Amino acid sequence: MTDDAWAVVSDPQSYQAHIFLLKLGEFDHTHAFLEHFESQVGDAQGDHRFGLYLAGAQNSSAQFVDERLGKLMRNERFPVSVIVSAIKLVGATPGNRVRLRKLMQDKSVQPSEVAAMFNYGRWLENVPAAEIRTILEFVASGPKEWTKWIIHIVGLYLSVVKVLPPELVPISVAALEKYDAMDMDDDFH
Repeated sequence: MTDDAWAVVSDPQSYQAHIFLLKLGEFDHTHAFLEHFESQVGDAQGDHRFGLYLAGAQNSSAQFVDERLGKLMRNERFPVSVIVSAIKLVGATPGNRVRLRKLMQDKSVQPSEVAAMFNYGRWLENVPAAEIRTILEFVASGPKEWTKWIIHIVGLYLSVVKVLPPELVPISVAALEKYDAMDMDDDFH
């Protein structure tokens, strides 16, 4: 691709660039563009473009994506923020679930970063309730805002699943009990 084409894809005003990046990842069977996306990581936009590229590649080469993310997890020089973005966008594959647990266990991510993974989508839809509880407990170990995060994540989960599993009741109740009613007003402005 030309420099001008990359500039359009990288421009925050290119509102449909995400669709292009998903399709580029899906149809780049030789992974010719992988190196370019990996070289552009390190800020939120570059991390997001890389995650979109891998999410597209997941549709045609799931094993490659899993192996690549595994390799990048072992590379201490590769930013953790990129891994988090890719895990979020690729989805709750068995490998990504293991990677997320490892990041949390090693405290390589902050609770707020994990909470931000669940601001849309169906990532948690097929994840066992015990695993979701572990994620929520990690998020709850964060600063004061943890109650908002838990309520948001559980609300998103319930919009798909519709029933709160017993494993998630204690953390959900704790979030509701500790939630500051004044914060509710702020959320609606």
